[in-house]
Amino acid sequence: MIEIRKIGSHDIHRLDLLVEESVREGFRHLTRLVNEYASGVNRFGKDGEALFMAMRNKEVVGVCGGLNRDPFTAGKERGRVRRLYTSPSARRSGIGRKLMQAVMIEARKHYKCLTLKTDNPAADAFYRSLGFQVISGSDTDTHVIFF
Repeated sequence: MIEIRKIGSHDIHRLDLLVEESVREGFRHLTRLVNEYASGVNRFGKDGEALFMAMRNKEVVGVCGGLNRDPFTAGKERGRVRRLYTSPSARRSGIGRKLMQAVMIEARKHYKCLTLKTDNPAADAFYRSLGFQVISGSDTDTHVIFF
């Protein structure tokens, strides 16, 4: 059974094994997420922001850190997806999709659209399968979805 839930400050340490796993794969985005959370730079605590984790049989197998106001726009109408990661052992099981569905449900309450940036071809295909459109010519965004 997969459980998706919002992370609070008491849960952030539960991501440690995922961070180690992501580093072994050559990814740095979860290390940045945890460091920014610890320093207070980004705690996903503002109105319209959230951090989600996925658990399978009480084991943390994914995180989407998560939903922020888009820092690259002046208005408050755009949200931004950040730092999605699923454990290799949990990939292709729908966990990333469930995390993104939770993010999108939350985002619809606050924003008119969501943006993100990725240079990973598999992530590109994944986000397009969720309804995101590819953006060209932007230094800060590669994908957008409008609600």
